[in-house]
Order: sequence, then C-alpha cells, then structure tokens
Amino acid sequence: MIGAIGKKSERINLRKNKSWIYLTIISFLFFGFFAFLTSKIYMPNDEKLFHTETNKVIKLSGMGKLIVEKREYNPHKNFIQIYFRLEGYEETGYTFKAQQKANPGVQLPVKVLYEENGKYVVEVKDLSPNWGALAFDIYNKNGEKEQMDIRKFTQDVNESEEENAATKSPNKLVQTIFTDQRKTKANDELLAEDKKTYELDFIERDKKDIETKIKNYGKAIKLEEENAKTVYEKVKELQDEMKYQTEAEKTETQSKIASLES
Repeated sequence: MIGAIGKKSERINLRKNKSWIYLTIISFLFFGFFAFLTSKIYMPNDEKLFHTETNKVIKLSGMGKLIVEKREYNPHKNFIQIYFRLEGYEETGYTFKAQQKANPGVQLPVKVLYEENGKYVVEVKDLSPNWGALAFDIYNKNGEKEQMDIRKFTQDVNESEEENAATKSPNKLVQTIFTDQRKTKANDELLAEDKKTYELDFIERDKKDIETKIKNYGKAIKLEEENAKTVYEKVKELQDEMKYQTEAEKTETQSKIASLES
C-alpha cells in the first residue's frame, strides 16, 4: 500500500515538474516575441542622420562661409525656424527652397523673418508631423530657376558640403542646410517675432562669441606664460650644471639650452 502511494506521488511530482518546464519555455517564447515587437521603441534609431552641425564654419566658394546658429520647430503648428549667417560671400541676394524627407521633391513655403548684413532667420512651413529631415537650399538670386534636387536625402551631408564649396558657377546653389528632426529642439510656444527681437538675439550671440574668444585668448596667454616659466627654470638648471661639466658636456648642454629657447 505504502509503495503504491509512493509511486503515485512520484507520478504527480513528475507531472508538476513537466508543467513547470513547459510553462518556462512558453514564458521565454512569449517575452522573446514581445521584445522583438517592441524593440524599435527602446532601441536606438540607427537611420542615417541628415544634419548640418550647429556653429560649424562651412566654407563656401571663394572666401565665403556659412554658420548655422540655431534651429527650433513647433510640432503643433508644423513649422521650423533656422538662424544662420553668410559671411564674406559677395552676392547681391539669395533665394531659398526647402523640402522634407517625408515628401521629397515637394517645395515647402519659406518666409524670411529677418535679414541684416548676412544674418538670416527663415521659417519653413507645412512640415509633416514626422518630417524626418529638412533640406534647406540657399541659391544665388540669379540662380533662382535652379531645379530642386530630390535626391537630397541619399547623399552624405559632409559630401554635399564639400561639393557645394567646390562649385564656382553662379547658377548653382550656394549651400544646403540639413536639419534632422531627431536633433532639433521642439518648442510648442515658438512664434514669429519682430525684427528687433531677432536683431537683439544675434547681438547677444555675437557678445557671447566675443566673450568666449577673450576667455580662450586668456587661457592661451596663461599657458604660454607657464611654458615660458618652465623653460626659464629648465635653462637655469642646465646653466648651473655647466659649472661642473667637461667641455664636451658643456657643448651638449648648450645644445639642449638652444633647443629649449628656440
């Protein structure tokens, strides 16, 4: 009797163990499938970035340069504002065209909100909620009939910058500013401002730029002074050693001193 009960108990335990094994396998498969379905939510987006660096000096043909200073977009009103400046580029004026990655080849409305001495604030409207990236073309005024390149979002940003810098023809575009949605600040309260506001904004940026340069110059001067002090102390040390050296050693030491002072 006891043996029969024992065997029955073993069979029950075996069934329980098998149930746990099956449950574990099913749970593993379920969570694996769930992770696969939701992976795009938490895994980083490895799609190619189309974004011209902020505050990067981009060389243009001749002696010109372009600097993109600021970008913000309003996700509720579907527009973006781009602050940039063109320096040392001798042209009488520019025209602008824009297209988005979500619908390439379709020209978006562009409005110039501010223009003064090569400093610009432009607004691009009618962006899609998921616009992805924006290609903002700057043309010479006499090249306004230039057709938009709908392949903007297949060429590397750095390659595009180098290609435009090498362009000499006045009928070619000056430069393309790429803006990637993933790297652009969203501002629900963003609105068009008056000319004075934009003017003060650029003045404040210039002020900060000058302050940064002065600070960097100060650091460079301090470093130079420290280096000079180190050299002076090392030279003095070598000169003191020469008092106890042979002529051959003195010649070698003088060579070291000359190298330090050069």
